[in-house]
This record gives sequence, structure tokens and C-alpha cells, in this order.
Amino acid sequence: MQLRTRITLLLVAVLTVSMIVNYAIQRVAVAPSFRVLEHDDAIKDWERCKAAITRDSEALSALCFDWASWDDAYGFVQDKNPAFFDANLKNEDWFTDQKIDVLYFCRPDGTVYWSHLATLESGAPASLAWMPSDRLPAGHPLLAVKPDKESKIDGLVHTELGFMLVSSRPILTSKNEGPLAGVLVFARRITAETVDVLRTQTSVHFDLMDMTTAGMNAAENPGMAAAIASDSPVEELVDSTRLAVRGVMKGLDNKPVMLIQTTGERRISKQGNDALNMATVSLLGAGLLTLVALLLSMGWLVLGPLGALTRHATEVGKSGRLEGRVNLKRADELGALARAFDDMLTQLDEFRANSVALSRQAGMAEVAAGVLHNVGNAMTNVNILAETVAGKLAKSKAPNLSKVSALLNENQKDLPGLFRDGGKGQQLPGYITQLADHLKSEMVDLQQDLAGLRDGLQHVKAIVASHQDIASKSNFLEEADLADVIAKSLLIVEASLQKHGVAVEVDAQPHTLVTCDFSKVSQVMVNLLTNAKDAMVAANTLNPRIQVRVGRDGKGTAFIEVSDNGPGVSPENRHKLFGKGFTTKAQGHGIGLHYCWLAIREMNGTLSLAESNEGPGATFRLEMPTHIGAERVAA
Repeated sequence: MQLRTRITLLLVAVLTVSMIVNYAIQRVAVAPSFRVLEHDDAIKDWERCKAAITRDSEALSALCFDWASWDDAYGFVQDKNPAFFDANLKNEDWFTDQKIDVLYFCRPDGTVYWSHLATLESGAPASLAWMPSDRLPAGHPLLAVKPDKESKIDGLVHTELGFMLVSSRPILTSKNEGPLAGVLVFARRITAETVDVLRTQTSVHFDLMDMTTAGMNAAENPGMAAAIASDSPVEELVDSTRLAVRGVMKGLDNKPVMLIQTTGERRISKQGNDALNMATVSLLGAGLLTLVALLLSMGWLVLGPLGALTRHATEVGKSGRLEGRVNLKRADELGALARAFDDMLTQLDEFRANSVALSRQAGMAEVAAGVLHNVGNAMTNVNILAETVAGKLAKSKAPNLSKVSALLNENQKDLPGLFRDGGKGQQLPGYITQLADHLKSEMVDLQQDLAGLRDGLQHVKAIVASHQDIASKSNFLEEADLADVIAKSLLIVEASLQKHGVAVEVDAQPHTLVTCDFSKVSQVMVNLLTNAKDAMVAANTLNPRIQVRVGRDGKGTAFIEVSDNGPGVSPENRHKLFGKGFTTKAQGHGIGLHYCWLAIREMNGTLSLAESNEGPGATFRLEMPTHIGAERVAA
């Protein structure tokens, strides 16, 4: 991992830890305060809703007081003002405008002198069990007023018409004089329309619930039960975005009769979270700016110069060129390091110049030895083919043509007589035909042997040329099919293999293409095939056999395997098999396998002795990449 990356990761880790600590502090110490504010605000909303209902009740009580302390109403109950009805009670619009759903004029004993009940939405007349329209029972709470204009009974009841605000006042004269004429009762339903108006006035969404419904059961709704049991409103989270507050209002009997539930968005928590998130983002932005500033400063002061020095050292290591210099003009430690590095390059350049002269001499000797070894392998096959051609020429029947020519010359003057019945010429055409067929077959064999000689000499020429290429540090790379390489290599050593009775089996996948030096890979194969043949001949192996496999493995790498059934390689020799100078042959020089290993490595391939525990013999495996760079890689 690069130093710049490590420093960046370290700074990012520090920034991340500081952000986590800051976030934890905000959530543990700051966020709860927003929750407290939200709780107080939700309770205030609930109290505002309750106050709105209370104000409506107070307004109804004031209206009831105005009527109860009106002389005309006082006379109406005493049967002294019948015109009061026509002037005030006959107009149904007044009840609608004032939202008076129940109006009772009761005598002191509870007898209902006159009553008004709003009709149901269906148009049917309404009735109230709690407030009979003929007579209020003795002890009815609304009859408990005293003959004093300050006396009143206000409250909330639940009836067949729903929740109702009720107000009861004593009917007295405008001067608060009696005797008590009766009791005036006003009642107003809390309808959905009323709730909507109150919601608008308070800007709070709330609902009114009957305490007798099933939802108030403690087992079914613990939240409702907690609100009923408490004298104060109770808060409850509806979900992550909504908050509910529940509290009860008591009726005339001082018992809970209605539950008020406000529901609102958690605005304060949201705003608090938004503020905390904004603070976190701001802190993160400041941290990132600080991080960038630190990285830029580190890059300018340390990482940049250190990176330049590292890149130069890496380039020197890869290319081997020692001419360039860092030339870092600084008076600090990095400048001193750069100057020391430049001095080291100067010393290495001088050392290399001295080493090149020495290594060139040793290299020339090694190249010459490689040429001789590879030419020797190729010339073995050439010598065998030359001996074969010489033997076939010595046994040739071509001289027999002179006998035919001499016979014709002897009978030149009487050729017809030569071919008469019983003459020597009778057998001459057949003999000439047999001789021509034999010479034709002999000519084909000699042409094949001469082609082998030509290929062998061409291989010798290629060996010399390839070593000349090594001397000039150049390679000719081309795309080649390994199957063609095997075929060409077998032609070069075919005569030698046949002479020693070595059978060759080839299993080559077609179109196994690699980028390589065709001539060098062919030389390597000739060496491997020759070594296998020599090992089996030296060990007098019965039925000597060489198997050649060409293909690709599971990773797509092209390979050639050369296996024999000879004596194999002893364990103590396996690790030094490709070393220069190592050989197990009496007349060997230890050059062949060393050259093969270097040549394949030069083409980014590998040559190795395969591990095998099955049967005798040895298996050499050559692996080649599908494509390699065009530049030559020194072995």
C-alpha cells in the first residue's frame, strides 16, 4: 500500500472517529432536549384544545345567564308573558344560529314548562333519557341551582345526541330578585362541525372519544387506560413521525366522560434532527476541507518529493538505466536522501561499465558453447541422413543402365534380329520397365533424404542466426502454432529416432497459438527429444517411446509435454537439472537444458521437470503465454 494511501486512510479514520463521537454527543446530550420541548409543546396543544371547549362552555353559560336574568323570561315561566314565546321561541333560526340544541324552562319542582330539542339528522324528533322532556327527576344535577344569579351548573354530558355542553341557571328578575321562578337549561351538541371549528381556532388536530367505548378497555388499549387513570394528559408516540396526547374531561358528576386526543407531527424533533444533521454535515464539510488541506500540504512538503524519488528508483530498477538523476533541490532530509541516491547511481554506473567488459567475454564463450551444442544435435541427424544417402547410392541399380546400353550397341546393326523370337531382346522391355520403377522409387527416397539434409542444414543456419540475434540483443517474435513447431522439430530428429527404434506419439490440439521465436522453440524441442532419445538408448530401454502432448490447461496457458519411458531423473539431480554445466552424459557439457531454460524464460515462458509418481521415465513441461510483449526480456 502506498504511503499516500496510508496517510489518507489514517486521516479519514481520525475524521470518522471524530464524527462518530460528535454524533454520539449530539444524540445523547442534545437530542433529548428537543424531545422535552416537543413534549411540552404537545401538552400545550392538548391544553389549548381543552381550553377551546371550556371557552365554548363558558360562552354557553353566559348566554344562559342572559336569558335566565331576563324579566320577560321570568314572566314567561310564571304564565304572565305569553307573548315571549312568539317573540323569542317561535323562531327556529335563532336556535340554529346560536347552536342551541336543548332549551328547557323548568319549574322549581322539575316540571318542564317548555322545552326545545333539536331533531335528528334523519328528521325524526329527538329524546334524551337523561333529560326527560316532561319533568326532570328530583335530585337532578341541573336543578341544584340556588336563587342567586351567581349560581350556575355548567358541565359536559354524554347523551343520545353525543357530547353536549350543558348550562343551568336560576330564573330570576334582572335585579336578581325572586322568588325563584324556575331553572333555565341550555345545551349544545359538540358535533363534527364544532370540532372542525375548534381545530381551526386552535390549529391542532384532535379527536373526542366516548369513555364508554370498547377502545377504552385497559386490556385492549393500555395507552387509553393510562390516560384515563391519570389526572394529567399522557403522551404517546404513534409512530416515528406522529405524537399523540390523551387526557380526559370530567362531566357533571365529576367523573371522566370524554377523552381528548391530539395528534400532531413531531415538528420539534424533526427540526432538531434537521439542525443536528446540518451541524453534522457542516462539521463533516469542515473536516473534509481540513483533510484536503492536510493532504495537499503533505503532498507538497513530503509525499510529492518522496513519490518522485520512489518513481525514479522504480524506473531504474525496471529499466536498468542509470543515466537519469533525481536532482531534488531541497535543504531538508528528503533533499539529502535524493543527493545520496544520485551519488549511488553514479557509482553503480561506473561499476556496470567495468562489469560489462568482463561479462561480454564470458558471454561470448557461453554463446559459442550454445552454438556448438545445438549445431551438434542438428548435425547428428544430418550425418545419419548423409550415411543413409551414401548407402542407397552404393546399392543403386543405376549402373545396370550401362549393360542395357552395351547390349543395344552390340546389336546396333541388327536391332530387329535382337527382338526376334528367342533373341535376348525379348526380355529387354520388361527389364527396362522394372529398372525404371526401381530407379523412380530410389529417386523418391533420395529426394526425401536430401530434404531432411536440407532441413537439418537450415536448422543449423537458424541456430547460428539465433545466437547472432542474442549477440545483437534482438528477437523476432511471431504468432506460431505449437503443433507446427512439433512437426518441424520431429522432421529434424526423425532419422536419428528411427535409427535407434524410438517410437513417437503426438497428441497435439490444433490452433494452439502463441507469440514466440519459432526457431528457438524448435531448438528447445530438438534438445528435449534428443535428450530423451539419448537417455533411453544409454539405458537400453525396451520399446523406447516418446509421447508429446500439446494443448491448453484450465487457465488458458499453452503447454508442451515431452515424456519418455527411460530411466528418469534421480531425486538428487532434479533441483540442479537446468544449471549450467550439469550433465549425466559421459561426453556431455551441461549446456543443452541450460540453454533451453534460458530461451523459454526469455520468451516469458517456463520449462520444468514435471512431478510424476506413475511409472518410469521423465516428463518435461514447457508453458508459454498466449501473448507476450514485443520487447526482449533478458534471461
